Amino acid sequence: MDRRVAANYRYADRPDDYTIDRIVIHVTQSRFTAAARAFQDPGHRTIGLTEYRDVIGALRYAAARPDTKNMKKALLSVCLGANSTAVAWAKHPEEFAEIQALVMLQPLEGRSIGEQFSKALGFKGGYDRLDQAVLERTGFHLAEQSPAKYASAITVPTLVAQEHDDVMTTPEAVQAVHDAIPVEDKQMHWIHGSTRRFDGYNYFSEHPEVAVDWFDSHIR
Repeated sequence: MDRRVAANYRYADRPDDYTIDRIVIHVTQSRFTAAARAFQDPGHRTIGLTEYRDVIGALRYAAARPDTKNMKKALLSVCLGANSTAVAWAKHPEEFAEIQALVMLQPLEGRSIGEQFSKALGFKGGYDRLDQAVLERTGFHLAEQSPAKYASAITVPTLVAQEHDDVMTTPEAVQAVHDAIPVEDKQMHWIHGSTRRFDGYNYFSEHPEVAVDWFDSHIR
């Protein structure tokens, strides 16, 4: 067995007659601390404009593994992973030829998060100062870092899920991402009951049927 495959190989305890024929590629930050750093430090790369290459790497890896290359494929893209997925789709649509469905959990719009942070800090000119700092560090304005600009490239059935009262963004910003996706088969799924963004990240752990049903109904 290829050493790269062996390092990730795990035996599953399932009935012998239960055949695995699909793979959901999960695109997100590498770990919680990386996600927190991205929010806290304006110099921590961008909101998807360069990280899109990680998405392409994940797709190619799944396509190259002997045990997954022939499986049906879908994407679960979370937060900045959702942003990166949209950017990657716009830049390299050929890489997504095998993807049958997409779930985007809490995509993040640069202007919205900048405005919300500035409001929370409560100092005059906060957004402009933050935007300038991000520009100097990354070469991009906050307004340029929006998945809605790239979502028009997505070509598969897509579910967008978001904590409605998330203090780090606005419903309008996330709705704009959903509305920009040009496919007819799409759904905006609002999560209610919290203002904390990270409760939204846990939503599918508590309600896996939302994502599972979407994939089951669209993966052929």
